[in-house]
Amino acid sequence: MTDDDLLDPSEFSCQWRPGIISEKGEDGLTFAVDTGTLDNGWLRVRDWQNRTYYLPPQQVEYLRRVKTEKVTVTEYEHKQDFKQKRIVNDELREEARRLAQPVEDGVDASREVPADD
Repeated sequence: MTDDDLLDPSEFSCQWRPGIISEKGEDGLTFAVDTGTLDNGWLRVRDWQNRTYYLPPQQVEYLRRVKTEKVTVTEYEHKQDFKQKRIVNDELREEARRLAQPVEDGVDASREVPADD
């Protein structure tokens, strides 16, 4: 993954709905750039590494949405503006930047986010 491929918590798809997930029997929380519930009740999760996985409903304790706001981004190459979203909370935005960094030495930090104090 190159720096150009990294997800940016200051500019991401308006269709994505970030959230913090608590899984039953797991320590810590999962911070996802996009989540959605399927017709069968499973939770689709896209992490900050842009990987998608699914959680069965009995494994999810709760899902808390993360507040976002729409921003206008100018793409100079095509000379057009388009709408994106960004995470409002500065601390969560920085945490998302950390989680979006390439995985080193097989350590996957993308499923962990510190609990709110």
